[in-house]
Amino acid sequence: MGLSVTFIGADLKDVEPYTSHLRALGVKVMTGKWFERFWKPWVVLFMRRFDYVFFNRPRPTRMFIDAVERFSNARTLYQCHDLHYLRQQRQNE
Repeated sequence: MGLSVTFIGADLKDVEPYTSHLRALGVKVMTGKWFERFWKPWVVLFMRRFDYVFFNRPRPTRMFIDAVERFSNARTLYQCHDLHYLRQQRQNE
């Protein structure tokens, strides 16, 4: 589709073999000590370059959604492959 893809995991860490597989596909994976420390300023500086932001889990969504809405005009997509709210509700009960 001609898109440049950047992946940011909620834990901001390399998780092998997934990180290597994503990079082999041409995905920019944002990890490492520098990114763990400076991810917030990075998001402020670069979020405006994103056209789409795809979320698929509650934790990363909560972590990044405010910055996405504040610093970009990106279309936000959320795939609910799991009914997280129901799982969380049951855990709370």
